[in-house]
Amino acid sequence: MFVAVAVRVEAVEGPDHTPPRMMQAGFQWRGGEESFFASNGEIPPWNGLVNQPTVTRDFAPGDPEIVYVTFDVPARGGTLVYISPGGKRARRAIPKAQGGKGLAQFLRFIKTNRLTQSPDRR
Repeated sequence: MFVAVAVRVEAVEGPDHTPPRMMQAGFQWRGGEESFFASNGEIPPWNGLVNQPTVTRDFAPGDPEIVYVTFDVPARGGTLVYISPGGKRARRAIPKAQGGKGLAQFLRFIKTNRLTQSPDRR
């Protein structure tokens, strides 16, 4: 099951990007006792077609963006975790129920482009 989360990101001190997975940093999904990086599992059909955070594209200070982070997870509900390269963590609980306004543009894109798998709305 794919779960997509809309996240508002902005660099703080200078241009910056999401850290590479090999640093054990970046976005993670925690559900029960399991943790998943955004790059774990199957690749969603919208990969590369929507605004996603990557290690090769910088975000600018003063210019917030909405990015879509997708996870291939076994069940709904969990916690979105961001781990900085320095080990600082930010968490947000994501309920099992669908909801939120952040994915409206993303869902329209999937429908318009007839991508066959749709994410849970978060």
